[in-house]
Amino acid sequence: MAIQGICWNRARECGLLLTPSQLTIFRTNELTSIHQKPLSDFTNSPSSTLVCCDTPGGFAFAAAKTVWAVDETLTKLWSTSLNTHDADDEVNALLYQPQTAQVMLACDDGSIFGLDAETGEQAMCLSAAHENICMTLAVSKLYPGQVYSGGLDGYLKRWSHRTPTKVFLLESLSVSKKLNQLSDQTRSINPPLIYALDISHRDDLELLAVGVGTGDVMLYQTTPDRVAMKGPWVVEHPHRAMVTALCFAPVDIGWLLVSVGNDRQLKLLRVQPVAKSKSVTKTPACKQRAPAAKQKAKKKGKGGKVAASELDTSPKVTVTVQLLNDMTCCEKVDTLRPVRDNTVAIIDAAQQLHLRTLRDLLTQSQLEAAVVSASSAAAAAAAVEGEDS
Repeated sequence: MAIQGICWNRARECGLLLTPSQLTIFRTNELTSIHQKPLSDFTNSPSSTLVCCDTPGGFAFAAAKTVWAVDETLTKLWSTSLNTHDADDEVNALLYQPQTAQVMLACDDGSIFGLDAETGEQAMCLSAAHENICMTLAVSKLYPGQVYSGGLDGYLKRWSHRTPTKVFLLESLSVSKKLNQLSDQTRSINPPLIYALDISHRDDLELLAVGVGTGDVMLYQTTPDRVAMKGPWVVEHPHRAMVTALCFAPVDIGWLLVSVGNDRQLKLLRVQPVAKSKSVTKTPACKQRAPAAKQKAKKKGKGGKVAASELDTSPKVTVTVQLLNDMTCCEKVDTLRPVRDNTVAIIDAAQQLHLRTLRDLLTQSQLEAAVVSASSAAAAAAAVEGEDS
């Protein structure tokens, strides 16, 4: 049976597994605490997309354009139907935004909704966030209130969402313009549309990974609100088709970035930041320096505002990326989801759920990997918990 959604609530030590007919809650510390309910208890409407995320109260999941919140016993907390442009619109992604305590949703009509996580009431709606389908969302952990969205219009957008009802566009980047210098047959067949985002930070450095329809992966360094994002660093063609899922995992230095594409391949990218060396530029003798008062004025924008360069507190780095060996333990991969800092859930073409630790991914060892079907997902979660302890 097809696994369409999986997510973990670390605070409550349990996970939610979605199939077209069933919801399953399984705990990571005890094998007997399993709760299951048929999806028909919530909806009878067919949906090609089922997505979920964790919330402080448990979980939220969406089918078609209706969203539900449940606790760890699958007791319904609330449900909300979205008012989208078309009756056939579906929710493609949802996540919890802690700054405003909202569940945010990306929809087929290009809109982004924000629902109160406790009540399900609609708090905000960006009705024209993207000109085509909005596919994916990410939330900054380093800069609270920053939200990122990607869509089939080929744009990566950065939003400021610090209050429940107000959202401001900070930056809009065209992926096709960034990749226009890279033109070959694959890119002409697969347009540079955005299908996946993931974000991770360590100390004062945060990176945003963008999965593109061309099979490329782009990396940006996030920045404060009034400072343009840095990058991109482009990894050319790790996949032969669109990149559908991304997941960061921290390592000793930098990150391991796990990617999955429509070519059913899982790729490992070693991402390592390198501090930029400070360069000293001498002022030519023939070029006189401006008076001190004029220099001070230059540092301010219109209206006496401080220049964006003075607000940039992000570290000055460049990013190196190394493509490691392909994953061989899953012959064909359907998708992947993050579990916790050192574990990812991989769903293969046969709809088996593979839980892989970071050590498994790096060594490609199958000795400690838990390979299970959807019906025994709780046993896999218990096995991974035992390995962590």
